[in-house]
Amino acid sequence: MLGGKVREVFTSGENEVVGIDLEEANIADLDSITSLIEKVHPELVIHTAAMTDVDGCEKKPESAYKINALGTRNVTVGAKKAGSRLVYISTDYVFDGTKKEPYNEYDPTNPISVYGSSKLAGEDYVRQLLPEHYIVRTAWLFGKPGRDFPSWVAAQVKKGLHPRIFQDQIGSPTYALDLARIIQEISRKEGFGTYHVTNSGSCSRVDQARLVLETAGLDPTAIVPANSWLVPLPAKRPPQSSMASLNLAPLGISPLRSWEEATREYCHFL
Repeated sequence: MLGGKVREVFTSGENEVVGIDLEEANIADLDSITSLIEKVHPELVIHTAAMTDVDGCEKKPESAYKINALGTRNVTVGAKKAGSRLVYISTDYVFDGTKKEPYNEYDPTNPISVYGSSKLAGEDYVRQLLPEHYIVRTAWLFGKPGRDFPSWVAAQVKKGLHPRIFQDQIGSPTYALDLARIIQEISRKEGFGTYHVTNSGSCSRVDQARLVLETAGLDPTAIVPANSWLVPLPAKRPPQSSMASLNLAPLGISPLRSWEEATREYCHFL
């Protein structure tokens, strides 16, 4: 999802973009990924690969740490050997969700799931190994029809179903295309460090689902609001993980548009 939008945004300029997927190299294999990065010798490495199935990470922690932590270490080592700068995509799940206000870049992390812990371990490797880095935390990513939350909600209602949607989880939806554009802006600066990048504002999953259905011309009352604590899931989710940035403004980068505007635009593709 994000990798495709990153390629789309960066190739629209004068950049030469080399996409790497499992067919070319496995980030979990140190020699494989480092030798390929050294061969390409890029100015910038944008690391979007991850095991993002939150419950899957809880069930298979060894795989989660192998990909999200050690895989990130391997990519970072490759970037360092090639003399490249690095963008690492991280997550709101590095927080425990107990803060009442949006999280900023200086709030203490405290992940409550294997997914969050493995992604935070990836952040630690990046900070330790490569000073020329940008860690970009984002949340509730959407932007690929058929593969994201808005698509799933619309598809369920089109089938005549009444999907149960959590009303007690608050976050910041993020349109992958908007995120890719900000990644490009950040990467042009020398302001290495950590950034929170989401569409502006926050909402519950129910709020976003209703907006999706309204925009798509479907019945927003078809969903069934539910509380997450009534549904046993392998991994805990932070109940409030909306994010705000203190670090973008000093770079002269404006906040992203609202999650509502981004969602409405995207829904025309569903």
